Amino acid sequence: MTGVDPAPAAVARARSAHPDLEFVAPAADGQLPFADASFDVVTCVNVLQHVADTQSLLSEARRVLAPGALLAVAVPFHGRLRNVLVALGSFERHHDPLAPELRFYTARSLRTLLEEFGFDGVNVGAHGGVPLLRETLIARGRRAGIAR
Repeated sequence: MTGVDPAPAAVARARSAHPDLEFVAPAADGQLPFADASFDVVTCVNVLQHVADTQSLLSEARRVLAPGALLAVAVPFHGRLRNVLVALGSFERHHDPLAPELRFYTARSLRTLLEEFGFDGVNVGAHGGVPLLRETLIARGRRAGIAR
């Protein structure tokens, strides 16, 4: 198992807390320091919403996954009812331009994103909280052959 984070302080904290595991930073251009097809699973938990260049990140994730290997993604989700309430009453406060989140996903947009980057059998579901107020979208897909 290997952890990746672009923040040197986060890598240092992770190494200190888990000295038996490997933690690395990506290159300045976002490239991961791993060979092609070197992992059976890549997980991105609460990552995609913070990444400025989602295309590069997903391209790199696909590159380091072996054919047929699993990508698992979790992103925050507001649920349908909360989305409506935010849109009606607190959009600017909720979507603060100074907050670290750059993107917000729906099940459809997350599924489309993963499919466009060459992941097959993409499954997306809302989890946590109660119906209409789910808190997390969890998606998984398998690395297909060459991207479309």
